[in-house]
Amino acid sequence: MSSDSGRCVQISVVVFVLLIALRNASGLEATLADLPPNGLIMNPDNGIPPTVALVCSYTVDPGETMQVVYFYKDGTTDSSQIVGIVIADGSFQLQNAFDGRTDVTVTASDPSFTVTIGTVTLADEGSYYCKVTTILYNPMAITPAQTLKLVYRPNPPQITRGPQVATDTYRVSCSSDGGRPAPEIKWFKMQSSDQMQVAINATTNTVTPQGDTFLVESAVEVIATQADPVELICQLLHDSLISQTTTKITVPESAAPSTRSSKATGSYIFPCVTTLIILITLESINCQILKEERK
Repeated sequence: MSSDSGRCVQISVVVFVLLIALRNASGLEATLADLPPNGLIMNPDNGIPPTVALVCSYTVDPGETMQVVYFYKDGTTDSSQIVGIVIADGSFQLQNAFDGRTDVTVTASDPSFTVTIGTVTLADEGSYYCKVTTILYNPMAITPAQTLKLVYRPNPPQITRGPQVATDTYRVSCSSDGGRPAPEIKWFKMQSSDQMQVAINATTNTVTPQGDTFLVESAVEVIATQADPVELICQLLHDSLISQTTTKITVPESAAPSTRSSKATGSYIFPCVTTLIILITLESINCQILKEERK
């Protein structure tokens, strides 16, 4: 057999082995752990500032040679890389937007790699990706994006009764600050005459940025009288609120909370009668005791 024929046989064997390996390989898969779907609450009840953990892990066929894990923000180009981790020794480099950040730590525990953001700011909002590179079978795998959204719980709504804008027409305002994204205000009213709660449209709605959060203000105008007052309900809606937050007020201001009231009569007579009966009973008992003693 000539040397050329021998080389052809060797090449054929190598190609055959690679084809078998590729056919049996399940492929490289990378996963980036889910971030909070409703947003990361920046002002939790416990008062402890939150952190963000970007956890990337992968699965691969036996014998695969892994190289580098990359983390990206808002894209998957070189300019979007924020962290590069060498899988062999766990060494890493912070890049671009993360370069020089002292609050970012990296934990390498093959096949899981974690980038922790210790001091989260609005600049960290965005879409994050993870890419794992290799030299065999599949050269790389990129995860779907995980979106980081920052949320601030709004302060409870404050309702204010305004002046009378026309005959029997009153303006009422409701506001809340400290929320991100801007919360939504909805209005309901309950007329004293029918006790039916119905939704009503706001007359005005405004949203004012206040640094990282928003001030929302809403107002309604309703017709109400002393004889038929109206209870107005302001409801605050926000992703961070587990339950509804409401506040209410009655117009006109001097109207009674309820037009249906009853006045009790004779409420001071019964204690007197009871006392009189007790006194008479005691006197009778005393008389009976005296009669028995005389006998």
